[in-house]
Amino acid sequence: MPMSEPAELFVLVADRDIEQTVLGLLARTHALAIRSIQSAKVRPFARHDGGCRVEGVALLRALRGQFRHSLLIFDHEGSGADTTTVELENLLQEDLCKSGWGDNAAVIVIDPEIEAWVWAESKHVDRILGWSEDGSLRSWLQSNNYIKPGQQKPVDPKAAMLAALKHKAKKPSSSIFRQLADSVSFKGCTDRSFNKLTSTLQRWFPPSE
Repeated sequence: MPMSEPAELFVLVADRDIEQTVLGLLARTHALAIRSIQSAKVRPFARHDGGCRVEGVALLRALRGQFRHSLLIFDHEGSGADTTTVELENLLQEDLCKSGWGDNAAVIVIDPEIEAWVWAESKHVDRILGWSEDGSLRSWLQSNNYIKPGQQKPVDPKAAMLAALKHKAKKPSSSIFRQLADSVSFKGCTDRSFNKLTSTLQRWFPPSE
């Protein structure tokens, strides 16, 4: 029997929040400026950020040959790393390259955590987090010292998100991350890890002619 063709993309992520974010982003091919990915699998890892850091490369090594490309995505916060985000990425990237993936795999460590991707200047963020009045969420965050004057994003993005949801009696859920990924514009995003994700996908899956 002929061997089956490898699938296009495997994404190992630390939890369901990142899983839902990535699934939402991959569906927005036009906004990402990529072609449609016909076969992609996104898998949350049971041992979360620390497990991704310690075991992620070995897991992806075992999948080489089954997929053309792979991504390892987790939060720096909670990973147990005592290095900087970029140092950790470079270390794991080197290990992935040595495992046979070469340039077809990438490591993305979010600093400090996935909630950092949430805080775009968008009315959709307010609406999805339960704040229907335009501008009211940012004003509340500033008055409660989650955002300092002149800052675009909260100092602690996860604490700010949980507090904003609690204030509106809205339960935290991974579905919130899917809604945000489905709706919020990418334009003007300055987050290093997010921009690394988009540039990597654009390199691997350029738009069809």
